[in-house]
Amino acid sequence: MNSAESDVMVVAGILTLFYRIVPIVVGEGPAGTATRNYVARDSNGARWFVKAYPTGTDLDAERQAIELGQFARLGRIPVPVVRKTLDGDLIAAAGGMAVSVAACIEDTETAEGGLSGDRWVAGGETVGRLHRTLARHPAGPPRRVPAREVCDVKRARQGLDRLIALFTKRPPTSGFPAWARETAARRLDALPAVAAWVKGLPTTLTVQTVHGDLASPDLLLRGQRVAALIDFRPPGHRSPAWELGRIILDPRTVLAQPQWPTGLAEAVAAYRAANPALPAEELLAVPRLAAGYLACSVYPLSEAVDDPAAVTPELEAYGRNRQAAVGELCERLPEAEEVLHGLLHACAPPWSPAPASSSSPSWFSTAPRCAVCWTCPARPPWLLLQPSPSHLPRRRARPSPIPQSPQICGTTAPRKAAREHEPDTAPSPKPSSTSQPPSAPLPPSPYIPSYTSRGDHVPPSRSHIRATIETYLSRHAEERDSLEGLLAVLDGVEEPSSRATLPGHVICSAVVIDRDRRVLHIGHRVTGLLLCPGGHVEAGDRTLLAAAVREVCEEAGLRPGDLSLTPQFLAEPIDVDVHDIDANPAMGESAHQHFDVRFAFYLTAGQPPALALQDEEVAGAEWLPYADVRSPTLRAKLLDAEADGLDGRPEPVSANALIHDGAGRYLLHLRDDRKGMWEPWVLALVGGKRSRDDASLETTLRRELAEEVPGLEPTELVPFAVQEATSVDGLAVPMSVYAGRWSGDAEAVDLREGVLLKWFTVDTLDRLRLSPGLGDLIRRHAAEHPTVEEPPAVARPLPGEAPAGTVLHVVGVHLHLEHEGKVLLGLRHPDSAYAGGSWHALAGHLEAEAATAGLAREAFEEAGLVIDPADLELVHTVHTVDRRGAPPRIQLFFRPRHWEGTPEEHEPDRCLAWQWWDAKDLPEPIVPYTRVAIEGIRAGRPYSELGWSR
Repeated sequence: MNSAESDVMVVAGILTLFYRIVPIVVGEGPAGTATRNYVARDSNGARWFVKAYPTGTDLDAERQAIELGQFARLGRIPVPVVRKTLDGDLIAAAGGMAVSVAACIEDTETAEGGLSGDRWVAGGETVGRLHRTLARHPAGPPRRVPAREVCDVKRARQGLDRLIALFTKRPPTSGFPAWARETAARRLDALPAVAAWVKGLPTTLTVQTVHGDLASPDLLLRGQRVAALIDFRPPGHRSPAWELGRIILDPRTVLAQPQWPTGLAEAVAAYRAANPALPAEELLAVPRLAAGYLACSVYPLSEAVDDPAAVTPELEAYGRNRQAAVGELCERLPEAEEVLHGLLHACAPPWSPAPASSSSPSWFSTAPRCAVCWTCPARPPWLLLQPSPSHLPRRRARPSPIPQSPQICGTTAPRKAAREHEPDTAPSPKPSSTSQPPSAPLPPSPYIPSYTSRGDHVPPSRSHIRATIETYLSRHAEERDSLEGLLAVLDGVEEPSSRATLPGHVICSAVVIDRDRRVLHIGHRVTGLLLCPGGHVEAGDRTLLAAAVREVCEEAGLRPGDLSLTPQFLAEPIDVDVHDIDANPAMGESAHQHFDVRFAFYLTAGQPPALALQDEEVAGAEWLPYADVRSPTLRAKLLDAEADGLDGRPEPVSANALIHDGAGRYLLHLRDDRKGMWEPWVLALVGGKRSRDDASLETTLRRELAEEVPGLEPTELVPFAVQEATSVDGLAVPMSVYAGRWSGDAEAVDLREGVLLKWFTVDTLDRLRLSPGLGDLIRRHAAEHPTVEEPPAVARPLPGEAPAGTVLHVVGVHLHLEHEGKVLLGLRHPDSAYAGGSWHALAGHLEAEAATAGLAREAFEEAGLVIDPADLELVHTVHTVDRRGAPPRIQLFFRPRHWEGTPEEHEPDRCLAWQWWDAKDLPEPIVPYTRVAIEGIRAGRPYSELGWSR
């Protein structure tokens, strides 16, 4: 038996003896930096990742690192679950080997191939949630330190001096050591320049507990999502901005993705949404910190002298990539910071008052200041400090922002910019003025990602355009090669829909169809061509579809309400075509391409309305049959779709459920209050838009119910009415309403979308904010279907979930925390939906989770307390009911054997204060069942009842 086989046998033995895992197969896993890893499959089919530590490893430090990762899980960070030994230890040692065991995360890849697509957002959001969670770690709260401690140029000089001295003693002649010596010398020469632009960092930076070693091998991806973070280091305070830059701007990503400044902006926006506590100025400093870290690092150059055996071809390639990434980051640092500055301006109030200072110039206290950098309305002072090592080339030019007023040949267009086939211009942006009034808006930025609050000046996001095109290509895969130019634009750094983007950019057209199966065409004065209405995307267009609607309304005089989506294509493009645009030297234009994204619409009226053509650009209009449509690609798709029912006759493209219980109650759904939401913050019916994959509208409705309210399955789902609504873009939306019967407990439903699901009676409708026409619809149904039953006194289970007569119970979990004879209680906020102004135990409702896991989560979220679910023991149960008709409840009280942290008010909208009270002298008012439970625990009773009549 060789050494490797012997180690496998030791691993198998440790798993059996220490973890009660009976392995069927044990094999070597992916190599670690300093560990040897194995993957085992047990008799139940579960797979386990086994990390074996080398001799001399500080196992206590490794235990702390594992505990840090498990702490992160309390914030729902995807960290593999660690398996403890039978004795509760995190590491087992036997046979000369020490190991830890965790669940194996399968079907993943590391981020070593670089970030791209939606992975920028996923990475930024995950790291933001991680830092927000770790800021509460018992190792200590975040604090501020001088920036020089984060990016230490002095220490870098010492390290490089040492390397050069060692290389001088033993001069290498070739290979990686020779390259490392030359690179160390170049870095030493560049340190003065590095020190200069490091001074441009904010004076102090936040440090807190972080992952500690977050690099691309530690970020596991599954598709476009983060599957896991692994290999935490022991708790230590470091800069979260530095760690964000370290993973997002990994050298492999920077070198592989030319559009990394835009990707960085997407990641930073997602990070800030998840962790708003980190100041904007530190997020702005992320690329500078990443560049400074790489420029000051001696790894892996030092391996050439400190551990030559560790130098592999892979390590050598990584070292060369790091050096190349330093150059790329330095070269494009101004561009990256300018992109971030535009983003952070959009996320922050445009103007904030500057702090007054007696030593400042007179203009300091009166001039309006940027809310991001507090210095100027356009950029922070450190943007003026550009790195200038002589060996670095000039930075690439960044694309110009979209101008406020579209221009043609330097003059303002009468109503809009050049149309679909007219020449493009790329006017230079006007320099921003430092004397703008405080109310003046910031210049538009084409870099704001789609998930930020999109203002009226923001064009459709790159991610939205990419998703639209990929959806189209999923149905027309044969066209991918012909759209190669468009895909290249989407992978670039320029705004895809900007007129300034060359050699091509996105435009939009509307394919309007009447009931005679004819398509609207308009004549363009400049080109003489007969085309579908369309043109360039403009700032303020929410989506590409919205751009197409705006274009047809401007050019043909239609109203958005004159149009509706077709069931065959819905909001997806019917066609994407590529137009070649000739050069126009007189206008200073080179030859380029238009990528025309076309959307199909039906006219809602039986006859085409009178058109009001835009005379400046349009010369006449014609309605052409499908076979005469001028565009060959569009003509082919129209004729193909005609066989699938593309007949110009509007029909419902949305389905809603009018759910009643047969006893006069109707189930309504409160929508989210979000910008871009259809009918936000109103009570409406459950349902949604049809998908092209839905076989029927009933299929649509049942799919929407499964997605929004899983488990709610109404019976007797039958068509009841067709209503017409108005979409966010103003389009007419025919909706099919199905009536269905259900009588379950609305509060017990797993609501996945929206804010609230609740039963209402007809007599309450006048007091509610309802979706337009919904009140009349419910009254009509109530009149046609008189009540035949009394409302249920108690909630009933969903059909098929339990025997007849079973009543659903709500389960609550509570923390009974004792300290020196006192118990912890929280004062509920007066406006709290439950027990406002009363004292209550730390409590919460369960999600899809175990009771102990749910309580540990609630304790961390509400009070910052860290509790291992395994340390919770059940000490009392209260079976309670508040009133007749209310759902009965099971209230579980757990006492922790061990806990960490000091109670803090993390949810002030629910709890105003935490306080220790003598268990013999409880405060008033107090939630009645909480008093009953505490008294029962003191008396040693495991169970109590409250509210039940005997």
